[in-house]
Amino acid sequence: MTPCRKPCAATVAADKAVFEFEAQTPGNIPMRDSGDHSPLRIGLIVIGLLLACTATLKAAEEPTAWRILPDDSDAIISALALRQDERRLVVGSDRGEVLVIDAADGSTLRRWTIPDAGRIHVLAFLDEKRVAVGDDEGRITLWNFADGLLLETLTGHERWITALVVSPDGKFLASGSYDRQVREWDLTVSPATSTVLFAHPAAVKCLDISRDGQKLVAGGSDRAATVWDLASRKPLVTLKGHTGAVRGCRFTPDSGTIVTAADDGTVRVWNAETGARQRTLSGQAVMVWCLDLSPDGRRIASGGFDQTVCLWNIETGKRESILRGPTAPVVNVIWSDAGEFLYVASEEQTLRRYLIQPETKATP
Repeated sequence: MTPCRKPCAATVAADKAVFEFEAQTPGNIPMRDSGDHSPLRIGLIVIGLLLACTATLKAAEEPTAWRILPDDSDAIISALALRQDERRLVVGSDRGEVLVIDAADGSTLRRWTIPDAGRIHVLAFLDEKRVAVGDDEGRITLWNFADGLLLETLTGHERWITALVVSPDGKFLASGSYDRQVREWDLTVSPATSTVLFAHPAAVKCLDISRDGQKLVAGGSDRAATVWDLASRKPLVTLKGHTGAVRGCRFTPDSGTIVTAADDGTVRVWNAETGARQRTLSGQAVMVWCLDLSPDGRRIASGGFDQTVCLWNIETGKRESILRGPTAPVVNVIWSDAGEFLYVASEEQTLRRYLIQPETKATP
């Protein structure tokens, strides 16, 4: 087992009402006193801490850290996208900046600022040449990322854009917004035209389209995710159980399972056909803001407010490891198509890339 890279510490006293734990306890959250100060209870707590502090890491090495925003900037990373060929990353900031990054060495290839954009909430590659950017102003702008030229501005949403996903055939773009709408944009014509796919009960936080192109799942502030049939535009099933806003949702490659992440600190696995909850993954200290699935659909990466990334086995629900390094809440995690790397964006000026091993032991 690989020990924690930072020292673990615990202050335990039977005559005190509060136990103090620091360093590698999940999220550095103090343990609450139960009133039982017996030696047995204290011993069990210490054993639990030692197990947490010797969790097997799935990363083979320390992450590669790329400082992509300048030292004199007060901007932070707010969005991330990876091109399918894995050669380029696009990063958005909370100051309307867009940066094209070489995925091999982290160098900045191009950079531009979108006037009056505010925070860039979401990015999506449309094809080998174009990237879509969703901002605070309810706009979706399409850019040629090779030269930074604006191609189109898509208007229709009334509030900020929170989710973008391209259909498997590349013919349309689905967008979600705080205006509670999910729109479909026809990418086969220029300028792209849009129609409202459906209205969500609350602000839309996340979207995904099944690999077979037949279904779309939308999660939001209503603490649920709804699965829609794209042909009939009718709801099929609603995934209920989260007690906080649903911020992340993904179909597995076979389209039969959906994974969601929410502000209640849990990741949940659902049957996409029946809506039955298969398992609940708990372990992150607070809100889970993002997730992604490994290319084979067997593992989940989830990131959140506690500045960590957890790797889970989707079949067993076991947490395989905790990846540390970010010093701010994690806003995006993206698995490379080959499954070798995990890219992690957090609300700071540094982007991280983790080299992932194919096998690992589960965290106790």
